[in-house]
Amino acid sequence: PCERRGGAAAWLRLREHLAAFDADWVQGSVTHSVFRNNGGDGLDTSGARIYVTDTLFTGMADKAISAGEDSRLVAMNNVIRDSVIGVASKDKSIVRVFSSVLYNNESALALYRKKQIFGGGKAEVVSSVFWNNGESVSMDGESTFVGRGNAIDAGVDVSGLEITDSRQVVLDEYFQF
Repeated sequence: PCERRGGAAAWLRLREHLAAFDADWVQGSVTHSVFRNNGGDGLDTSGARIYVTDTLFTGMADKAISAGEDSRLVAMNNVIRDSVIGVASKDKSIVRVFSSVLYNNESALALYRKKQIFGGGKAEVVSSVFWNNGESVSMDGESTFVGRGNAIDAGVDVSGLEITDSRQVVLDEYFQF
């Protein structure tokens, strides 16, 4: 079921699809939704302006959230887990993630240029938890990442990343999923 309210998708529950929700060249929001066990991306944007709040992404065979082709995406208070890539920002897109949990993904964030006509991706992550991911951030030389006030697994290599006011902690003591 999906309820639409003036450009917003609320209470969206999508599972076991190849691409769950394609948002190309649109403005809107996705709230209080669940994306589960999709064979591709969960939320896939191109040239979009999207807010994603209070949503669970779990078991994506590719990217949980994919922002491409100059998209602007704000994600707040989400859980992104058990996926190949948690959040991808590519092709001149800008993604801002606030107060979210990125757990048990092969890569929590991937920032890169895919298409020659665009530049790299950008991401800012604030007050979020990175836990048990294979890689916290992967990015090419054209992309940028800024992190502030995050909790990151102890032992994760964060050298070379612009991270301020963040702490590396042993999270198993605090969270059990």
